[in-house]
Amino acid sequence: MRAQASVEYFIIFAAALLVAMVAVSLLSSFLGSSAEKLKAETDAYWSGASPFSITEATQPSGGSTVHLRLENRVPAYLTLHNITLEFAGTSSANTSQRIFTNGMSAAMSVENAPANCLGREGNFAQYNVAIYYDQLPLVGKVQEGAKPLHVRCT
Repeated sequence: MRAQASVEYFIIFAAALLVAMVAVSLLSSFLGSSAEKLKAETDAYWSGASPFSITEATQPSGGSTVHLRLENRVPAYLTLHNITLEFAGTSSANTSQRIFTNGMSAAMSVENAPANCLGREGNFAQYNVAIYYDQLPLVGKVQEGAKPLHVRCT
């Protein structure tokens, strides 16, 4: 009788362990997909933002340069003065001035960004974005994102 009870106990324990392993596996897969979902949501926001949209954003793993592709989405000339990326109180900026015609798309780099991608290749880094520009006759305009920009770590 004791042998039978210990075998039953072992089988119940193994079944509980199996259920726990399946639950952890499912939970981890949902967490991974939630990061992808968040990236997709912010990509949709920034690719539709106006007057400037950000259609691509990458940062090398361990690097301090963020590579962006910006597009002018309004029917006017825009003079870009500065792009600021901020994370946890640390910010970096690209201060090279560039004129964007209607619909123009251009690659830009922001140097000295926080190394959010250090050892995170294939994951994402998150930045708050501010874009400083002129749209004549108005000068000194600022576009700040309602959502942070998720940058793919390469």
